[in-house]
Amino acid sequence: CHSFHFINFKVLPRTLYGVRLMMGVELNIMDYDGTVDLEQSFLEPLDYAIASLHQPCIHSGTALQNTSAYLGALKNPLIHIIGHPDDSRFPIDYDTLVAAAGEHHKLLEVNNSSLNPLSFRVGARDNYINSDAHCEADAGNHGFAHALLEEVDFPQELIVNTSLDRLCGFLPKAAAILAQQEDERCGHLYRSGTIQEGNASGGN
Repeated sequence: CHSFHFINFKVLPRTLYGVRLMMGVELNIMDYDGTVDLEQSFLEPLDYAIASLHQPCIHSGTALQNTSAYLGALKNPLIHIIGHPDDSRFPIDYDTLVAAAGEHHKLLEVNNSSLNPLSFRVGARDNYINSDAHCEADAGNHGFAHALLEEVDFPQELIVNTSLDRLCGFLPKAAAILAQQEDERCGHLYRSGTIQEGNASGGN
């Protein structure tokens, strides 16, 4: 969609139908340097950003090249999460990716849709939480991801989206968003200067 779509987020209510909203984007990583398809100036007002490799946007390279694409995205201060790094069509060096995510204090997604037996991301289960809902009926459905995490006895303290406190530790704007009045608009924090985050010249 056009970048102007994201500019309009500022007029949306922060709370809608009793649900506190965070305005984000899933970005496409476009090259092996980690360049994404939305300019920094459009990312700055958003609450969070996910960066992912998608076949229509980039051809899978070697494991070194694909890993390099993720590493470049991780260096961008306005990107907070790497989306579904589980796709066997994009082989990567997982040890290097995990270490870099830790170094840059970024999150790696365990994608529920990838783990669905009907998913086109063959081998995703072998490569490792978010539902990645593509329709409202699946929002919050983490069944496949929960089953995998329980099977491998994954440490609960490393699952960030089970706790607002943990989430605030990785999404710099989250605490301020939670403190907003229900009738405020999503653009208020950015206009008022309440939010301070990485400058537009950082990252790719």
